[in-house]
Amino acid sequence: MRQILGPVSILAIGCLFLTFACSSSGPANSSSTAGSAATGGATGGRMGSGGGSVAGGSASLGGTFSSAGRVSTGGASGTAGSLATGATGGTGGSAATGGASGAGGSSTTGGSGATGGTGDSAATGGASGTGGMVATGGATLTGGVGGTAGTTATGGTQTVTGGAAGTGGITRTGGTATAGGTASGGIATGGSNTSGGTSSTGGMAIGGTTATGGKTATAATVSIVSAVPLLDTSGNLVNAHGVGFIKVGNTYYMVGEQRSGKNDTYSGSTANGEDAFSGVSMYSTTDFVNWTFVGTVVTPVPWTILYPPQCGERPKILYNASTSKYVNYIKMMTQTGSPSVYIGTFAVVTSSNIAGPYTLQGTLSLTGADDFQVFQDTDGSQYLVRSEGKLYKFSADGLSIASTVKTGIQSGEGVSLYQAGGTYFWQSSQGSYWHCNDNSYSTATSLAGTWTSHGNFCPSGSKTCESQDTAVVTVAGTSGTTYIYVGDRWVNGHLPASTLVMQPLTVSGSTESIATYNPIWNLDVAAGTWSPVTPSGTIVNDNTTGTGPNQFTYSSGWTASSCSSCYNSDSHSSSTTGATATIAFTGTRIILYSAYDTSSGIMGVTLSDSSGTAVTPEVQVSLRSDAPATGNYLVYASPIVPSGSYVLKVRVTGLKDLYSSGTTCNIDRVLIQ
Repeated sequence: MRQILGPVSILAIGCLFLTFACSSSGPANSSSTAGSAATGGATGGRMGSGGGSVAGGSASLGGTFSSAGRVSTGGASGTAGSLATGATGGTGGSAATGGASGAGGSSTTGGSGATGGTGDSAATGGASGTGGMVATGGATLTGGVGGTAGTTATGGTQTVTGGAAGTGGITRTGGTATAGGTASGGIATGGSNTSGGTSSTGGMAIGGTTATGGKTATAATVSIVSAVPLLDTSGNLVNAHGVGFIKVGNTYYMVGEQRSGKNDTYSGSTANGEDAFSGVSMYSTTDFVNWTFVGTVVTPVPWTILYPPQCGERPKILYNASTSKYVNYIKMMTQTGSPSVYIGTFAVVTSSNIAGPYTLQGTLSLTGADDFQVFQDTDGSQYLVRSEGKLYKFSADGLSIASTVKTGIQSGEGVSLYQAGGTYFWQSSQGSYWHCNDNSYSTATSLAGTWTSHGNFCPSGSKTCESQDTAVVTVAGTSGTTYIYVGDRWVNGHLPASTLVMQPLTVSGSTESIATYNPIWNLDVAAGTWSPVTPSGTIVNDNTTGTGPNQFTYSSGWTASSCSSCYNSDSHSSSTTGATATIAFTGTRIILYSAYDTSSGIMGVTLSDSSGTAVTPEVQVSLRSDAPATGNYLVYASPIVPSGSYVLKVRVTGLKDLYSSGTTCNIDRVLIQ
């Protein structure tokens, strides 16, 4: 746990504008309904997290997906093909017609609006703001591939049935449709082949692929895969840690620490060089499966608090109705002395648009900076939540502290605060730096009232689903409300490889719990409901070897061994740097299971098509666990891709979490869908 001594000395603090890479809408005057929660959390003992849902203006890219998978403005437009459903593609349907060229990807006016405060609940009422949810000249394609994959295979494979496969999908704005043509490379947002329509090859769908006649088709239910590397809708790794959330209209925005490949002087690690803070990243989603990169909304700026040697952590965001500004709070810290201690303060930046540019307003007049969270109550009042157990009320403009509301609530590290049914829930982790631990919670019916401690909300010893609290997001719908716990699963020394654990909380009265870890679960955002998923598909065990489809091919350096907690009580492992294992398969998705323990390293995982062209970049997957060792553990899930032939490659990187005692990588089985 970091020792925080006091505020950082600032060489020069002035108003500055921070550039933002993507155009987006301005803020609408938004509001939220009661029970909103600013979400929060911690980075292995050093960061606060989360941000309350705030209604405001909607933002949109207004461009098209090019064949390289990048967002480009303008572009041809047209109607998509007929509805494609199922794991391999629908039948029938007319061919998609080629569209006329778009007018530079211009955006329509729009954006959700309402007056009032913020919250995790859906925004209501209000006037619309300018900006554009959908660029002109393009179909919007969303949805998902469901169903089971593959027929029963022999030689060690097994077809299993269960819950629905991942659904949901990429929204394609301003896209291109060609009659009978083939789109290659990049991200394909039509997913599975539509008979008679456009065939998408070499592409990638994040979460699903239903295309319907050029009109917006939103999948009712999507499948969330927890604690795996996420790719955005352009196929790049989602780089956001210690995240906070804000809701604008029907869109949720996530801000987080953006980690680069530069040396990290703040964690005390100089060996791996991937942990330096390089800004605040922002992503948007409507389903918590498909994430669109909005941009790096705050970047380091020389001669200010937002520049090394300060390190920015745990960004949080609120919408201030009195100033019509988005306010982003960032914990700025620097390391000094030997042994290391950290001194810090909270920087405040604001913007009239959620995507920026943001202007530095100064710092909060508080002693030190610890893990924190922000929260907006149902009356619009906004608060700073500190992990040391202190609650402060913001001034009307959100730029300073107006008063101390309560102290001594619950002291820890990562912290979040939300409200459900008239009860306030305060969550925080213990002090263990980057290690996971059993997080606990307290409740009260008044922020300034008496808080009651309830202990852990996950089973003792589970280390809070191998994570540290960073946020709770409230998803209110027509049939209920789902409270999503979001935690960081840190990879010390390789922070870009850290993943987000997303789990549904069970909340009743003054109690909350995550009784069972759900690696995959369904979320219906519109209804506000969730359900567990038993993934279906064809199992291929690690000992099914050969060079054909649905067989593992191991290079030298791999060893077969027994593993009592693994599938079929066996696994393959290797600590030989550069050793590889591949498996060719036909389907729409592949899920990898491995053994998970304190001595495992980091493996690189890549998905390629049958020609060897990479469909996804290599992502790093850490197999180190703070909880008791276990096998048959879901560690990687590919995006949902158009039905076809692919190759999954696992590489031993020789890297490891700094807390791990070894670099061994392990393969237990895969599930092909």
